[in-house]
Amino acid sequence: MRPDDRAMPLSPFALCLCLLLLLAVSVRAQTPAYDHPLFTGPVQRLPAPGYDQEHLRLDLRIDPANREIQARAVLRVRLLDPPLATLELAAQGLEIDSVRLATPAGPMKVAYREAAARLIVPLDSLGEGGQPFEVEISYRARPRHGLRFEETKAGDDQIWTDGLPDTYPHWLPLSPDPSDRLTAQLLVTVPPSMQAPATGRLVRVEETGETKTFQYAVEHPVAPAFLGLVAGAFEGLPERVEGLDRAALPIAYAVPPGRAAEAVRTFEGLAEMVRYLSEKLDVAFPWPHYAHAVVEAYPFEGRAAAGLAILSNRSLLDERAALDEDPDSLLGVLLARQWFGTFVSPASPADRWLTDGLSAYLGALVALRHNSEGQRRLAMQEAADAYLAEAADYRRPLVWSQWRHPADLLDAHGAQKGAWVFHMLHEALGDEAFWTVLNLFLRSHQFSPVTTRDFKFALEAVTEQRFDAFFDQWIFAAGHPVWRVSYDYLEEEKALALTVRQVQDGYLVPTAFAADVPVEVHTLDGVKRFSVKISAREETFSLPLDDDPRFLVIDPDLNLLAEQAVQQPIAAWVAQLRDATEPVSRTQAARALTGFREDPALLIALRNALQSEPMPAVRATLIKTMRQLPRSDALERALLAAYEDESAEVRGAALEALSAFEGSSPVAALAFEAAQTEVSYAAQAAAVLTLARVGAPEALDVARSALITPSHREVVRRAAFAALPFLDVPSAEALTYGLDYSAESQPPEVREAAVRYLGTLATGQRRAHQRLEELMTDPSIPLSLAAAEALGGDSLKEWRSTLEGHLDGEPDPALRARALFLLQEINRRH
Repeated sequence: MRPDDRAMPLSPFALCLCLLLLLAVSVRAQTPAYDHPLFTGPVQRLPAPGYDQEHLRLDLRIDPANREIQARAVLRVRLLDPPLATLELAAQGLEIDSVRLATPAGPMKVAYREAAARLIVPLDSLGEGGQPFEVEISYRARPRHGLRFEETKAGDDQIWTDGLPDTYPHWLPLSPDPSDRLTAQLLVTVPPSMQAPATGRLVRVEETGETKTFQYAVEHPVAPAFLGLVAGAFEGLPERVEGLDRAALPIAYAVPPGRAAEAVRTFEGLAEMVRYLSEKLDVAFPWPHYAHAVVEAYPFEGRAAAGLAILSNRSLLDERAALDEDPDSLLGVLLARQWFGTFVSPASPADRWLTDGLSAYLGALVALRHNSEGQRRLAMQEAADAYLAEAADYRRPLVWSQWRHPADLLDAHGAQKGAWVFHMLHEALGDEAFWTVLNLFLRSHQFSPVTTRDFKFALEAVTEQRFDAFFDQWIFAAGHPVWRVSYDYLEEEKALALTVRQVQDGYLVPTAFAADVPVEVHTLDGVKRFSVKISAREETFSLPLDDDPRFLVIDPDLNLLAEQAVQQPIAAWVAQLRDATEPVSRTQAARALTGFREDPALLIALRNALQSEPMPAVRATLIKTMRQLPRSDALERALLAAYEDESAEVRGAALEALSAFEGSSPVAALAFEAAQTEVSYAAQAAAVLTLARVGAPEALDVARSALITPSHREVVRRAAFAALPFLDVPSAEALTYGLDYSAESQPPEVREAAVRYLGTLATGQRRAHQRLEELMTDPSIPLSLAAAEALGGDSLKEWRSTLEGHLDGEPDPALRARALFLLQEINRRH
């Protein structure tokens, strides 16, 4: 459903193109050197179907036994000018039984045709009038995407929507424009043993003995991808929370049988999170209820539909798993997406960074609502690390119109770099103005599609400032600043000469980013803060300073997304590690000190810092730096002592670092004890692998035991398979492990680990190679890709068509990325 004033919007792609042309003087024009669908795919255009879909009445019958749906969809449509001769609906793999058109003479069965994933309905029988009309489509389908059927380990069926941006046509014949929102009435019929949480207000449930029908009313328009549905056998945990307007918001939980206790632990903070974000945004939760459905074979961590969050059973944490993971991190993102995703949704795939970035950023703020500012900055450092890892492979503007599949845009650029854009704005505007901008943005476009310019308009309206330059370099251009910083103290001038060189390069990357950068200089007399305006490729600034600096920190509050390399001596980095106020500054020092790993005094400094550091995340980083040092008895003792830390993250890091001490009896003894007594699953898994790497006599027996030890995310069994290549496993036994644990009856994580282990056996055992080839055609695409990764080398060439099929037909962005990497490897070799 589109407001009338959006009937003919200016394409955001056209807007992006204009801005990029304006940037030409400051952006290096180079041929893109990326073999990636985001650069080799076609320039996409928004579909213009010529009509507005207003309302859907869907009578959906789910047949789990045959993995089939039978449906009758009645779609109310309003034609836009000029009138259309045909109505085109997106429909992929639907077996159409009939199409009826509501005409002035009554419902009329009409001829239709199908072409290029479209259902084409002639409108010549409609006559004049231009009023809304209805088209009724009866169909059946066995969808592989959009709405998926899976079987649980107990043999029960679960059905769920995947929430991906372009998969709804596999089960719903609707407009090809994914931003065209509509209201709906859903009647979902399932076997009587099933529950069916879905988008909308639950009107009633009718049982006939043989079936159960759930009726939902979706009273506000929603984008098709956010029409969500889950069906299966669940336990319920109802809850109510006071909403912003003092009306009670029902929050319901549908979880697998027998896992209620884990669900209570996982969701215990959610009600408070809803209150927190509602109050911050000053906009009530947008849907009449908030349901959470946990499904067993869900391939994603979680997806948001309107009023519904669908989560993997991996999200449920037992007491040990809660030591390794914070459930609020995922729940916060899914909650934020109820406003930024379902309440307002992107008008085009190119605008998706808005909702992905806001959901990631606000989700982090919600999850860390009780944490210190330092911990929140560490979380932003993690987001930067995720984006920078991807940026090492490719860099694209956030608003980007070139791709092969819309899922290609579900990357760390949109989520993590997008989160950083909003973090930078938050820091620049201040708390009150930032939340006021979000409030205006939401209230101005509620239940509507939004563009990047819509957000820019709200930003400028609240602040009464222009943000053209900010959007040009951070959103419409690619990349980020890469700074090389050096400094000299000028005794006679009593000044610090600070030189900043920008060395970023690449397609559509600005030659120079402009930014006001805080600089913190620590001397024996205290701390002085400066602000320098960086705008050129290379600049030198003179900062008044009475004393020689002990160390210097660029952007100490982590307000800017940038890579920085500060040239200063080891003594300065050690001083920063010891005395910097912000945890992120101490983390940066710990990372920088890896460049001085040969210095014999470094271990003492790192060990002292480890003993005094209050933040577990920084202590874990210190241990990773210590792992880079030359092996010594002193280092071994320091790492053994680090295992006594109260933090599971630090203990796991210590065990991983100790794996370098091959043949060490103290390490073997510690790892053996940890493998049996460690309360953290992740640290226990690290112990299993460390035992193997140091060559402990007990390692094989421990690995055998670990293979039958269940754990959260199967981390212990996965560690066992990672350990086996380091051990002297009899060849028949090794092959048996690979074959048995790659069987369909095993959990997906275990199967993939077994497949990777088979890859280590494939060169010497023909049966292992044969098994990998068999698994290339496994119905599980993740397993097929794991088999391809295990085969590797020249063996992949003959499987090019299989991998191309995965890339063309698979909408899951993570699986697409794996298929792409393998195809690139084939191209490099051949």
